[in-house]
Amino acid sequence: MSKRNKVLSEISIDTGRLTSDAQRAITEVVLRLACSALDADGGTLQIFNQSSNVLCNVATVGENRHQILGKTVMVGERISGRAAQTREPILIVGDLHNDRRFARLRKYEDIASGMSLPIIHANKLVGILNLKRTTSKEPFVEEDLSKAADIAKSVAPALSLLSTL
Repeated sequence: MSKRNKVLSEISIDTGRLTSDAQRAITEVVLRLACSALDADGGTLQIFNQSSNVLCNVATVGENRHQILGKTVMVGERISGRAAQTREPILIVGDLHNDRRFARLRKYEDIASGMSLPIIHANKLVGILNLKRTTSKEPFVEEDLSKAADIAKSVAPALSLLSTL
């Protein structure tokens, strides 16, 4: 390999690493701000991979965060996958098994209330914003869902750019 090609290769590797670090930092900030704005004690930000039709957890907050970072969900599966499939926000209040849409799903933890919101830019699915309350007795309400939808809309252009890097 020529010296010039070696230098270009190293620059490419460094740029890829920087891009990956920037993506991680930006998605974590977005998720933390959403959790703070809605008094959520946890959540995930998933980015949609169109070629494999999956959502990937790129940022997590709360318990079990290290176990779920990088995990994927197929579009149509679980709650976030259903939100991606329908492109409609989903609000869950109370026990998951009391909601007929998701009564057959296996619970991973006790969540008092949760929501999954599609992040859409230029009519294309970019990802899903998932927020949960596990310790609070106060459930999410429609007003919270509306706030979260505003957050998802405002971050959609930036997340759309990140997903193309």
